[in-house]
Amino acid sequence: MEIEGPLDISVQDDPSSLKHELHISFKPAFVREKLFERTEAFQTYIDHLKHSLHKLDHADPDQLGIETILEICENLSEYIARDEIDLNETIVIEVNPAINIANFITGATSIN
Repeated sequence: MEIEGPLDISVQDDPSSLKHELHISFKPAFVREKLFERTEAFQTYIDHLKHSLHKLDHADPDQLGIETILEICENLSEYIARDEIDLNETIVIEVNPAINIANFITGATSIN
């Protein structure tokens, strides 16, 4: 499932440590928008993630990835609305090594 939005999301794996990281960056067009437009676009992205999630079957492998990105976005939204986050930085989130990173994205899945 491809969901277009303001984020570039990648997964970094370190096989030697079994460490997984989500790297989240904001697209340049999103960064250039005015605060009001940015806030509105981010909320639209959140709404789209919710809508896409509701359409999925509970066994769909995309569900965990969308839920994770949705939770991250909901936590970031207030900081984006108050312009309290540097949108030129990459956010790095370490994922519990016990979680199979393949559940976050499959070959045909893109959540960006």
